[in-house]
Amino acid sequence: MNIAIITIGNRDIKLKNREFPNPLKECRKNGKYILNNYSDLKDAIELPIIQPFWDVLNDRNEKINKLFLIATDQEDERYRNTDSINYAKVIKKHFERENIDLQIIALKNNVNDFVFNYNFFQNYFSILSLEKIEKFYLLPVGGMPNINTPLILTSILALKEKVFQYYVDKEQRNARPVPFNHKFIEELEKEKIKPILEKFFFATVESLSSKDFIKKISNYAYHRLSFNLKEAKIIIDDLILQYPNENLNLFSETITDIRNNLQAKIREIFFSAIVKIKQKQFADALTRLYNFTDNLLMGKVCEYYHLEYETGKNFDKWWRKASKKIKMEYPDIENQLEPINGNPADLNRPGIPLYSTLIKFKNKSDSVFEISQPLLAISDMRNKSIAAHGFEGISLEKMNEILLKFELNLNDLIKETETYIGFRFEESCYYRIADKIRNVLDKHTYSDEVGPRRNYF
Repeated sequence: MNIAIITIGNRDIKLKNREFPNPLKECRKNGKYILNNYSDLKDAIELPIIQPFWDVLNDRNEKINKLFLIATDQEDERYRNTDSINYAKVIKKHFERENIDLQIIALKNNVNDFVFNYNFFQNYFSILSLEKIEKFYLLPVGGMPNINTPLILTSILALKEKVFQYYVDKEQRNARPVPFNHKFIEELEKEKIKPILEKFFFATVESLSSKDFIKKISNYAYHRLSFNLKEAKIIIDDLILQYPNENLNLFSETITDIRNNLQAKIREIFFSAIVKIKQKQFADALTRLYNFTDNLLMGKVCEYYHLEYETGKNFDKWWRKASKKIKMEYPDIENQLEPINGNPADLNRPGIPLYSTLIKFKNKSDSVFEISQPLLAISDMRNKSIAAHGFEGISLEKMNEILLKFELNLNDLIKETETYIGFRFEESCYYRIADKIRNVLDKHTYSDEVGPRRNYF
């Protein structure tokens, strides 16, 4: 549903080649004169402010479902003669041929009181079905500043980016959009979104933004961060079609890589863990770091034992096949491997302990242990937290305390891990998406389109 609201003042009606019988400011008398003689005057009626605005909407095929005229109809006799109520009635009669639902909103008291008018319009918007409104066209040119300003502010608060404000150029006689509310909303959104973006809270960014592109790419990032890869792929492929100039193919390709390439999967898990650390969601971060360590060590086993990891396949089935290959190459390997927790190594029980002992069998001093050991040390906190079976809290301070024995802190550990895997967080999709959203936020996106010029006089 599209709605238009116009405030009515003493400049909104003219009579072509005719004079009003009363001074221009005596709107009530002049309006009554036109109403009483409408059949004779209808062809002489001109709407110098409203008609250019209305023509722009028609030229753009913007169907208006409801038109509201804001007029004054004061009870105080001292001010009644300047009221615009009769002008509004003339305009309503003029618009009958448009076959439109037109209503007059008459302000009867305190028309000069800014706060009263603000509360009046705020209450008025509270009874509208705002969710049904698609576009809200506003022409606050006629009438009084103490009415127009509260109307503008309350409409923006209620309908935000759905508000399209116009003014009419007196000299050129054309209607132009006013970008104030869109710029205002953009700046407010920018101020809200940028700090949230620093922590990569994509779901919150999606809920705060009014821009279709930001909403959709944030939704993509959220699903990717949750490893809903199928849904993420659908979203990004639709975005590529919708925004072909945004160079989004990389984000679709990396989804495919995660599915089909172990090293891409390892990087993705690690980068997602960094996001969770930045969000201070430490239990989730440690779960991901443990998963990262598991896959990192398994990848090293694949490297040493020439195993081809079949991504997307049933892991248990793949490991049975892989362990058979290891046994065929090293028939007595289980007796030669270091014990695990005091028990003989069992190739039928894959996991970090087995991967570690398999790697040590090949190379006891492999540099992967410089990364995996501190990661496992802090990951153990997760097992004692509410995320597992315990109630111990997790904090950055506690993690750094544990890492002291490795002469590291968490920041150092992340940097060393980045060096080991050969990728920095700044190369991750999450960082790139956040950067792309910042660029969109900093762009001026409101089009100051000029309506077609018409000659009315």
